[in-house]
Amino acid sequence: MKKIKKLLGNQKIKKALLRIENMSLQKKLVLSYILIILIPIITFSLYIFKQFKDSAIKNMIKENEYLLEMEKITISKNIYSMENAAQMVVSDKKFINFIKDRNEYTTEELLDFNYNSIMNIVKIQNNNPNIEHIRFYVDNNNINEIWPVVFSENRIKNKPWYNEVKRLKGMVLWKFEEIDQDIVDRQYKYIYENSAKIMLLREISYPEGEHLGIIEVDMLLKNFLPKMYAELSNQRSQMFFIDSKGNLYTNINNDFLKRNKLSLENIKEQFYKYKNNDRGSFFLENQNNNILAIYTYIEAIDSYVISLISLQDIFTNISRTRNIIILTIIFLIIILSIITNLINTIILKKLNMLIYSMKKIRQGDFNIDVSVRGDDEIGELAHHIRRLLVKINELITDAVNKKIVSKEAELRALRTQIDSHFLYNTLENIKMLAEIEGQLEISDALTSLGKMMRYNMKWASEYVTLREEIDHIKNYTSLMNIRFDNKIKLIINIDSYLLEQEVLKLSIQPIIENSISHGIKDKLDKELGIIEIKASIDGNTMIIEITDNGKGMSPEEVEKLNYKINLEDEEFNKNLLNKYEGQETVKRGNGIGLRIVNQRIKLYYGDDYGLQISSKKGEYTKVILKLPYLIVNGGISKYA
Repeated sequence: MKKIKKLLGNQKIKKALLRIENMSLQKKLVLSYILIILIPIITFSLYIFKQFKDSAIKNMIKENEYLLEMEKITISKNIYSMENAAQMVVSDKKFINFIKDRNEYTTEELLDFNYNSIMNIVKIQNNNPNIEHIRFYVDNNNINEIWPVVFSENRIKNKPWYNEVKRLKGMVLWKFEEIDQDIVDRQYKYIYENSAKIMLLREISYPEGEHLGIIEVDMLLKNFLPKMYAELSNQRSQMFFIDSKGNLYTNINNDFLKRNKLSLENIKEQFYKYKNNDRGSFFLENQNNNILAIYTYIEAIDSYVISLISLQDIFTNISRTRNIIILTIIFLIIILSIITNLINTIILKKLNMLIYSMKKIRQGDFNIDVSVRGDDEIGELAHHIRRLLVKINELITDAVNKKIVSKEAELRALRTQIDSHFLYNTLENIKMLAEIEGQLEISDALTSLGKMMRYNMKWASEYVTLREEIDHIKNYTSLMNIRFDNKIKLIINIDSYLLEQEVLKLSIQPIIENSISHGIKDKLDKELGIIEIKASIDGNTMIIEITDNGKGMSPEEVEKLNYKINLEDEEFNKNLLNKYEGQETVKRGNGIGLRIVNQRIKLYYGDDYGLQISSKKGEYTKVILKLPYLIVNGGISKYA
């Protein structure tokens, strides 16, 4: 589906470009003036407004980061207040000793405990008006509950945080609850809105290891996070609080979520998706992407405070101003286009006359007089057209002469063909004479030579089949075996269906020649020289491998040779060929033959094809040819 859409998009672009190309020059000039003026102005306007937008967002981020820092300071103060209150209770030795004692108390002792120790705790709470409760859950059956401070530990043993507090062994545990429930069971209860609270929980042991109970210090979130619950005049932002368990708290009286069509689950999901540091900001993925989220981490309670800000008003004002300016620009450009069109009509009068003359020339009237004169660009163009007409007449005369020369060249080629037939017939007579005299080796050599000459001189096409190239290589090897006393063995390991593969003429024989001259020649006195030709298919690529058991090359020599054969002509001639000019190295050993083969393959088939050389010193050299898999004569590959 995506490919179809992309294709349709490309076709629309091509049609639009074709439409522009077919416009008159006058319309093109007007369109150019519009684009030259309109595009830079609109681009500049969009850039400026983007800067305004970015600046407004940065200022909004800074402003709300400051508010979050202020809220963070308030939170730190409240944390300290709660921790300090708990510590003051724990530090009251008289209170602790009373709780610890397992003996029964007299009424006077209980009254004294209530009016002194309990009242001291109540005073601590009263001195910190943000603290909602200070409760001590005692593990002592001899002590009665004293409201609102002392309660039995049995009341909280079913709480989910009870065992966790005991495991921390005196360390502070911070917990959040959505509702501040009354610890005392009553017949009638009233739940206040926004009564979510934060709790400081801590196990008290005295002496160490002896469990006395658990202290709880509570503070309502509306006191713990005053800015989150404050009434805002503009209603463009709202604060949220996420605890370590992922619970989200906010002021339910704020209609920010409803107006921006957001849900708490959506906010929480995107927060965990984009959160990557202790503090940062991101845009919420909503309908208009106009909600900015800024967050900061409260390490002491392992929670985050988030501020959501609606940028809709800012974006609307910027967009309105931008649109007014752009519309004004477009109006001015329309006026300019009308004026430009009138001026172009006057300027292009000579050009229309020139177009009329060119139409006459296209109809074959090369003797027409182009009547446009002048020193401007159109007058100069008319002058060059007149000169062009003179040149065209001269070229017509030259073409007639070249046709005559071409006919003469064809006659000379026919004579050359007759001479080559005479040479083939002469070789055939000598071959017959050698057979009559019993010189069969000479006869075979002349047969191979004749076939090679026919193959080389019959150049009807650049392409031959692999079978024809292999036959030519066999003839060449036969001649080389006369020289080297039949010490060269040619192994052809190619499936018959691959012999119809198309190859460039004389693309493999130079490699065989190179293998004999630089590979196996120096070893023929001691052992048999073997050259193996293999062919295989890899997808749409034909792989031909020519391997000899010659002296091989070192890795450095192989790397240097591969580098040479793939060099560009200019660099090769400049840095390598000229270096060895006049030396024997130019003729052999510098890879010119292999380079020519590689260049021909790349020229006719493309840069994805060519040859690659690998070798091991003293063992072998392998040349790998990569060609497109093309079966000629209607052959079908077995992979089809």
